[in-house]
Amino acid sequence: MSENLYWIWLSRRCAYDSGSLDRLLRVYTSPRAIYEASEVELRRALGDSAKTDLSRLCYKDLSDAQRIMDFCMMTDVGILAYDDPRYPARLRMLSDAPPVLYYKGNLPTFEGRLAVAVVGTRKMSDYGKRMAFEIAHDLTRAGATVVTGMALGIDGVASAAAVAAEAPSVAVLGSGIDIIYPREHQYLMHAITQNGVVMTEFAPGTPPDGRNFPRRNRIISGLSQGVLVIEGDSKSGALITARHAEKQGRDVYALPGNADEVNSEATTRLLKNGACPVSCADDIIRVYEPLYGNTLNMLRLLDATRVRMDKTLSSLRVSARLYYPKYKVYNGEEEKKAPATLVPDKKSRWSKREQVEKKTQTPVTPSPQKADGEEKMQLLDPATLAVYKKIKPGLAFTVDELCAEGFSAAEVLAAMTILEIHKCVMALPGGRYTRL
Repeated sequence: MSENLYWIWLSRRCAYDSGSLDRLLRVYTSPRAIYEASEVELRRALGDSAKTDLSRLCYKDLSDAQRIMDFCMMTDVGILAYDDPRYPARLRMLSDAPPVLYYKGNLPTFEGRLAVAVVGTRKMSDYGKRMAFEIAHDLTRAGATVVTGMALGIDGVASAAAVAAEAPSVAVLGSGIDIIYPREHQYLMHAITQNGVVMTEFAPGTPPDGRNFPRRNRIISGLSQGVLVIEGDSKSGALITARHAEKQGRDVYALPGNADEVNSEATTRLLKNGACPVSCADDIIRVYEPLYGNTLNMLRLLDATRVRMDKTLSSLRVSARLYYPKYKVYNGEEEKKAPATLVPDKKSRWSKREQVEKKTQTPVTPSPQKADGEEKMQLLDPATLAVYKKIKPGLAFTVDELCAEGFSAAEVLAAMTILEIHKCVMALPGGRYTRL
């Protein structure tokens, strides 16, 4: 029986951050030995501090682990166990290292190569978006591996920058490998796996619950030598990643911003606490170039041209949610306000004559029946329509099933995004869809 089966069983039995895995591996040489140990032996190895894990470890049913293994085999999901030679050594050094990682794509070479986590807020400013893209893109061009959480905002932009450089990158999910979250980044996830990898410690089928993401952040920092925080407010999850980095002995970097912007609260706090300020990728590369001279070289930045950010984000369908930065409030009033030009005046869109004509027009109530069917199909481009016509009504289907009809994975994923927007299909649990 495969040793991975026992690693999966062990990952389901040991509670996160309990320290049980670390204590067990000091006594037993393999997960199978832990599985075969008696309750008395396990109590002796764990002590009295892990009563919950002890009762869970005494549950010897392997059916759940077998179901997960079968799913991974059928869906081409890789299993990276703790004792696998490809398992990142930096991650294995953590006391709360994940026993198993599920992944899709191509595992990069972690050893002997610089890895930098680029994280930040989901509600980024235009400044944060631009700097995240430029720094991440230059880091990958110089030979570094960018690690992100593939979330909306800064994470997604940094991942897109690595994809544009055609370089390996890593995205760590807070859900099962079969559940794409956020849904907007399904095309980006596919693009990442072409040269890099998407991985998670959560078993297939695990929903993106809020408590998963702080736990996920320790893996992002654990895989990296340094963590760069681009933007974030005082409650940003990027601060959690930075705290994990400090506990793990990783370097922490921060991008300076305007002191009175809410989006600069996280980076300002980190800089006050000793984080290294960063204004470009060179600031990070110069630190590690003596250590990784064979794989990291600033001269590579001179040999290639930086790609256009807007074109890249558009082609990868990255959800870049911009907002005008909020400023801190003093004496009950905002110190600065957004320029009026950011909110277009509706009256300025039409001439006076057009406004009069608009008022005199009789409003037409659209027929609810016409909103469906043929009108929906008229909104679709030919490529999306071709995919839509292959979907059988009343049946659940997967992306792989549509690929079997002669479409590429990229074509199907792009079509699913458009069809969801137009409410032609609905996403179901387990990576399946149904036609509406």
